[in-house]
Amino acid sequence: MRRAAPLLALLAVAFVCAPAAAQKAPDAYKTASDVEDPVALLGLSVADVLLSFGPPRAVHASRGAQEWQDDVVFEYQGADFYFFNDRVWQVSPRRAGAVGVGDSKLTLAMVYGEAAVDKGSYIVAEVPERAWKTEIRYDIDAAGKVSKIYVYRADY
Repeated sequence: MRRAAPLLALLAVAFVCAPAAAQKAPDAYKTASDVEDPVALLGLSVADVLLSFGPPRAVHASRGAQEWQDDVVFEYQGADFYFFNDRVWQVSPRRAGAVGVGDSKLTLAMVYGEAAVDKGSYIVAEVPERAWKTEIRYDIDAAGKVSKIYVYRADY
């Protein structure tokens, strides 16, 4: 039951904020795809996300390797938002800067050069000049293409 308490609390906040978000017309919301700098989404509260992007199309739990690593995920068309307590700690956008899902490993090499660290099935690049350590992880599929992108606070 203790594992479910944070999820239930976050969902309660979402339902409290939902009436305010529901007052906007659906076309008044930004889409997550419109955000040019996904790093700027880190640290947003549940209310901030709901007021900016509207109700998510889906909400689910993402299991971590350890109990404290469980997240609540709000799915939107252009990105997924991962919450720790009541703040976004990780975003999974379809594009981060000049690199998007479907781009090649070569594109990553051209954009980041030696700043990117190749870990085999994924490539990690540190985002400089941020208030906290921030990284972008690009998962690479068997064809050598970016299959998933994660922008996250690396201090979690």
